[in-house]
Amino acid sequence: MGLFAVLKGEEPNFLLKLLHYKNAGAYGEYLLRFALQKKNLRGNSICLNNLYLPYKDHTTEVDVILLHEKGIFVFESKNYQGKIEGEKTYTYWTQILGNRKRISFYNPILQNKAHIKAVAATLQIRQSDCISCVVFSHRSTLKQVPESDDDCLILRRNQLLKRLRKLLRKRSVVYSPEQLEEMAKKLKKASQNSYHQRKVHAQHIQELRCPSVCPLCGGKLQKRTGQYGPFWGCENFPSCRYTRPFS
Repeated sequence: MGLFAVLKGEEPNFLLKLLHYKNAGAYGEYLLRFALQKKNLRGNSICLNNLYLPYKDHTTEVDVILLHEKGIFVFESKNYQGKIEGEKTYTYWTQILGNRKRISFYNPILQNKAHIKAVAATLQIRQSDCISCVVFSHRSTLKQVPESDDDCLILRRNQLLKRLRKLLRKRSVVYSPEQLEEMAKKLKKASQNSYHQRKVHAQHIQELRCPSVCPLCGGKLQKRTGQYGPFWGCENFPSCRYTRPFS
């Protein structure tokens, strides 16, 4: 991002970045929370993060929620680099590193839809009252992803505040400070943070990150062995040449 963003208070300085780095995912969420602090956005707001909310027969982890007087923004943070490809209807999207390495990951739009369902159920509001925000690293290139609209933002982190400010200017105040506080209490109370629940949630996420279906053509992935060892390959080879490292 840069020195200008640090001076404006939209990005932490080098020392804060160093102190808050644990892993790429947690670091991306920290940078997102930092950008969403009150001084960067006009109006009353409360920012919450890492909420484990009930969803169907398990829990779902919501990265960041911004309870703003003009709307409820539910964030899915993807601190990925490289080229990102995917469509709204695809179950899996693809991260491309270099010329050959392709990594599939669960469609973040669908992932955030589940988060929004959990948030809406907890707050007893309509799902349409929530705005979905999928935020990628500024180091990524969104090569082929759906266009953003006012109900679903898909962008890089360095574009976030500009787009949010523009969206908020068009919206009217719908929540009082008291209502925001009450919603925050409900979300915190519903959030499940036991070791067992976190473990079950982590296993569920791992299943999403290691799909058995090819994200390009829908074929079944099969274990194969090549010159450099085992890997996952599509059953429709050679018409489909998707591969994923075996782990």
